[in-house]
Amino acid sequence: MSRLSVGILVAALGVTVMTTSGCLLFVAGAGAGVGAVAYYDNELVTSREVTLERAWDAANAVMVEMEYTITPSESQKDATGGIVQGRNASNQIVRIKVTRLTEKTTEIRIRVGAFATTADQRAENLLLEKLCKRF
Repeated sequence: MSRLSVGILVAALGVTVMTTSGCLLFVAGAGAGVGAVAYYDNELVTSREVTLERAWDAANAVMVEMEYTITPSESQKDATGGIVQGRNASNQIVRIKVTRLTEKTTEIRIRVGAFATTADQRAENLLLEKLCKRF
C-alpha cells in the first residue's frame, strides 16, 4: 500500500471517528469484517452481530423515532432480509435495508437522499448510531 493510500485511509478513519459517536465505526479496506463501514453509491454499508429480526425491529423503531413517514408499499421483510423506506421532512427518500448474512450477523445498508452530500452522510451515520443503540 503506498504512503498516499495509507494517508488517505488514516484521514478517512479520523473523520469517521470525529463525526460519529455511540456505535463504534471503522473505515477499512477489502476484507473488512463485522463492524466495518463503507460508502457505496451514496449508501452506508456495514454488518453487525445482530439477528435479522432484531435489526428489522430496530430499523422500524428508528424510522418512527426520527419522525420519518414510512411508505408501507415500499417496506417489506422475508426470512432473508427486508427494507423499510420512508421520507424525511425534506421529502428525501430514507431507506434502511437489512440482509441476513448468518443466523447472528446482518448487513445493514442505509441511504438518505439521491446524492452523496455531507448532510446525507451525517444523517446516515446518525441512523446507524440510533440503530446500534437498539441492538
